[in-house]
Amino acid sequence: SAGEEAAAAPAVEEEEVTPIARHVPQFTSEDGLAGRLWHFDMISDVGRNDYYERAIAAAVKGKVVLDIGTGSGLLSLMAARHGATHVYAVEAEPEVAEKARKVIAANGVAHKVTVITAMSSNLKVGPGEPLPERADVVVTETMGVDLLSELMYSILDDARDRLLKPGGQLIPCSGRVFAQLIEVRSPSQLPGFAAPTTPGEPNLSSLNTLLPQVWHVCQLNTLDHATLSEPTAVINYNFYVHSIAKGVYAETEIPITKAGRVNAVVMWWDALLGTDASGAEVRFHTGPGTRYAEKEHCHWAPLMVVLSPDGVEVTPGMMCPLRVFNDNHSTHAQLSPDWVQAHTATAVSSAQNGVSSSAV
Repeated sequence: SAGEEAAAAPAVEEEEVTPIARHVPQFTSEDGLAGRLWHFDMISDVGRNDYYERAIAAAVKGKVVLDIGTGSGLLSLMAARHGATHVYAVEAEPEVAEKARKVIAANGVAHKVTVITAMSSNLKVGPGEPLPERADVVVTETMGVDLLSELMYSILDDARDRLLKPGGQLIPCSGRVFAQLIEVRSPSQLPGFAAPTTPGEPNLSSLNTLLPQVWHVCQLNTLDHATLSEPTAVINYNFYVHSIAKGVYAETEIPITKAGRVNAVVMWWDALLGTDASGAEVRFHTGPGTRYAEKEHCHWAPLMVVLSPDGVEVTPGMMCPLRVFNDNHSTHAQLSPDWVQAHTATAVSSAQNGVSSSAV
């Protein structure tokens, strides 16, 4: 089953460490409609919709379904059309919830879909309550640009504990965060300031300590960069297992495949929604080769984290230790400081002795 498969995902080791950074959740938007413009891009995302419909079609026949963060009501509509006995669609924003009711009615399934205006965490379950019984299937599409940036893990923790029947199904059931080390070649595309390399060039590197240690959305087809490693899974999430309150920390040794200067890491995620009617995995990702990596103002996109404005020189075969931390909301990354210091010292020593660092 999807639950058993998700349970087999490699666990993230717990380790008592000082977090790289901790995000204070704030729901902000870059547009004047409080984020509602993203609904239009999501609804127009044919690939996303197809993945969800394949997983929903295989899971909901004869089942009670809870759709958390229904938005337009599209996933609830899919569940109703694929044989769910009843669908409870939860939407926190009243104006959007009202639109969802109209979408449901316009498609002739109002008798099978109940739209509830509420946060799922505030739902009560039982006779006479908005949710009269626990659901057999919980479906949500509350994945952000950063997989958990819409607090999906916290939402699923609560839903699994209170709103889902024992042995019920989660869609999605697991997810992974991938990382690829890169060299950004264009200074204008790399936040921060490298130390000057030509006489008379101003040295602004002291300002780098003011640079927020956060990710930046990027489009890979317009980013002047070289990939220095293969994509590597650095975090595995199993949504059937309760999240770790302090977040997750992992340090992964990433093999270098091309010479260059590591100054940033690109990250993206994938999600396992379950299996389709044929038993095949339904999994999609937001990394290289997808519309999310190339289309501006897309509802998802790869993320870039600056590791070192100066960069660290690397050669094929080296192992680069990348530390990744997620506080159940936002992902942060850094190179091991000891490794950076050691390799920077080696490069300086080699330069002073007239030896190419590639030979060290």
